[in-house]
Amino acid sequence: MHHISVDPSRRRGTPGSGTRTRRRYAAGVTAAVAAGLMLTAAPTAQADTFTKTIPGSYIDYVITPDSARVYALDNSDDVLDVIDTSTNRVTTTIDVGWFPGEVDITPDGTQVYVVSQLDDSVSVIDTATNTVSTTIAIEGGRDLAITPDGTRAYVASAVNETVSVIDTATNTVIATIDVADDPYWVAITPDGGLVRVTHYYDDTVSVIDTATNTLTDAVPVFPPYNGEITPDGTRAYFPGENSVVVKDTATDAVIERVELPAPSRCHFDPFLPDHDHPHVYYPSKIRITPDGTQAYVFFRGNIRVIAIGQAWSPPEPDVEMSLELGSALLGGVGSLGSLEALGSTCE
Repeated sequence: MHHISVDPSRRRGTPGSGTRTRRRYAAGVTAAVAAGLMLTAAPTAQADTFTKTIPGSYIDYVITPDSARVYALDNSDDVLDVIDTSTNRVTTTIDVGWFPGEVDITPDGTQVYVVSQLDDSVSVIDTATNTVSTTIAIEGGRDLAITPDGTRAYVASAVNETVSVIDTATNTVIATIDVADDPYWVAITPDGGLVRVTHYYDDTVSVIDTATNTLTDAVPVFPPYNGEITPDGTRAYFPGENSVVVKDTATDAVIERVELPAPSRCHFDPFLPDHDHPHVYYPSKIRITPDGTQAYVFFRGNIRVIAIGQAWSPPEPDVEMSLELGSALLGGVGSLGSLEALGSTCE
């Protein structure tokens, strides 16, 4: 069996900092294609291009249905960053609970839910105002998923070994379901009929019938965790070695491989290995905007941005980031490299 070495996607040595990232690498995109995806168009001829790095200690993120914003969890500061996809810059920062771990968004894009495991809470963000509208008490919440109709959110609790059901209209817990040991991830079938809860230590899966909110023996079919397919169904994106691999979904042939650069000197992180470290790293999450123009890739603590099938021009220098770097160097904070880094950016 081929073994890979991966880095933890979290900065702090807190519970769950490495294991959940390692567990996400196994899935591919075959299941989604086999589930009956209709393919009618050929992939565009224009190659995809890496365009920008958005630095941060990001652990999870979602994209709004209109493709205008990315909501990204930075668990080093316990905040949710709001990123404008037209500029790929952080425009708003929202304080959430202690050690946020997972985020999801309602299908209509009006509410974002953030699970904070060490704060025993779920923060609900109103996307119209980008403020926390309410906080729901759930002990030890680890992961959540929202039903396709947006009416309910299912939250797994590792502390109580339960799944809590939230009514998104009232943002109250309406049911609590006992499941097996150490629930880790929650996924919902496309028709909203079944919830799958995976358990890390015993490699089992609990399946919940959403009509009755009770456990069932049914075996659902799920799309992959890591793979992502473009809205037009022509391309599949999935993690590769220090890269994103792009396949033609009609032929399963590799179209291209978009290489992902290591963290630049302007995003110094003492918990990451040296840039020349020989180990192989895999992106742990890929999200494509609903309009199919950009892919956001979680890789080594940063979010990398890939332009899909578009002509590309170099990004403008990040003056603000360069000034912050210069201040850090002149103030003697850390060892970020030579003064040549003063002129660098995080692009």
